[in-house]
Amino acid sequence: MSFSPSGEYLVSLGQDVQSSIVICHSPTKLWTDGHVVCSTPVTSSKMLWCLYTSSSSSSSTFPIVVGGDVGVVFFFRVVLGSAERTKGVYGKRFKIQPLLCAIEASVSSSLVNDTTTVDNNNNLDIKSSTIKVMLCGTVTGYIYLFYESRVVNRIAAHDAPINALSSANKNIVTAGKDGKVKLWSYDLKLLHTFNINSFLPRPYHLSCHAIVGNKEGTRICVGMKGGEIYEISLQSHSYMLLFESHSRGELFALDINPMNADEYVTCCDDGVVMVWSISRKYCLRKVRVESASRAIAWSLDGELIVVGFGSPIVATDLTVKDGEIEEDDEEQEYEEDHKSY
Repeated sequence: MSFSPSGEYLVSLGQDVQSSIVICHSPTKLWTDGHVVCSTPVTSSKMLWCLYTSSSSSSSTFPIVVGGDVGVVFFFRVVLGSAERTKGVYGKRFKIQPLLCAIEASVSSSLVNDTTTVDNNNNLDIKSSTIKVMLCGTVTGYIYLFYESRVVNRIAAHDAPINALSSANKNIVTAGKDGKVKLWSYDLKLLHTFNINSFLPRPYHLSCHAIVGNKEGTRICVGMKGGEIYEISLQSHSYMLLFESHSRGELFALDINPMNADEYVTCCDDGVVMVWSISRKYCLRKVRVESASRAIAWSLDGELIVVGFGSPIVATDLTVKDGEIEEDDEEQEYEEDHKSY
């Protein structure tokens, strides 16, 4: 979903067969009077994101953008209660590839003027030192720049897919599957690289899945595949773990520590057992059991935690231990096969 910069319009992208979009309008911007303006199917291909660009953007004639995993990009505008569209153009210089995320940002006009991009009067736009474009993160680790619904430039950013983009004041931040967060200047020059794999505590999955920067450009928050959220200071380059959680499937199992009513334990389809504090409201310790689990029990003396494995969710990075039991006292582990019972 994406709001227009004015807050008056909202576009949402569905997961139906045709990846339909719905455009809503609230004249008061309070959304108590919100109503649907129009809706339209996009394509049978899987679309991953939608973006409502600003009215001052160079692509404002078609301000609504939808992109997806086949590299197709569609630009929409509302005319007389219906949605008109145009298709994004790559040209011969740029490879058509899946676009995983997108933001609108102000970048140096030299990034656009170095190409053959022209304005509506067929003249190069050199009036301003910055210009608004759409930045897209690609599966090959490049940032594609769209201007007037065309790719006009690309920047090599990561060695893996770029899963998230955000702005932080005048800078740009990118997050990739390689576990790296990179800070870029407005002319897309690399300023700093943060390697999340070096953070303590380390994330359980290296891939970065979400990122957002504050308006002052001083801090960013990074969401990881494993459910952790880190806050990073762009000034001091320090970091802290804000939150962690389970990250896959469903959570069936929970038990209270019989010797300490402030502690409880959970396990999930992500193959991680976590011990939590009720009063402190965060995870005290956790261990990877390498298999999806949906049953757990704490022994009466509080010394042992027993985990029962099994789940209909099959993950390639986990071991299938359906029907097994694992007992952990932090010194001894064993498994007992109950499949024959």
